[in-house]
Amino acid sequence: MPRLHLTNIAVQRLSTIGIYYDTTTPAFGIRVGKHRKAWVITQGTDRQRISIGHYPSMSLAEARKEAKKRLANELVKGARLSFSEAYGQYKLVIAGKKPRTQKTTSGTSTSTSLPNSEKRSSRKSPTSM
Repeated sequence: MPRLHLTNIAVQRLSTIGIYYDTTTPAFGIRVGKHRKAWVITQGTDRQRISIGHYPSMSLAEARKEAKKRLANELVKGARLSFSEAYGQYKLVIAGKKPRTQKTTSGTSTSTSLPNSEKRSSRKSPTSM
């Protein structure tokens, strides 16, 4: 991962396949492939590489501006929820699920299945197959 000061002339002359990161804008660079060049940013703790456009359809100035905008939005994206908001979302998700089939805390089963002892006796052993 070479680092260099990206300029219009430098980008135009890049021909060796690889990723070249800019020294002036952190986490911004250009990926040079066999047939095309693509502007990329590296985002997040898992260092995910995201393509933001292709050269020459997107100029260096436009790509740098877009990269700064996307990298700044990453911080806002991680906004936190309060407990009551998170619990409200949880209740909405749970409402759409099937009812429980396990035993409740009072000890009664909400399903009409066989007790565990009858389930075990009705199973076939692997040797009888």
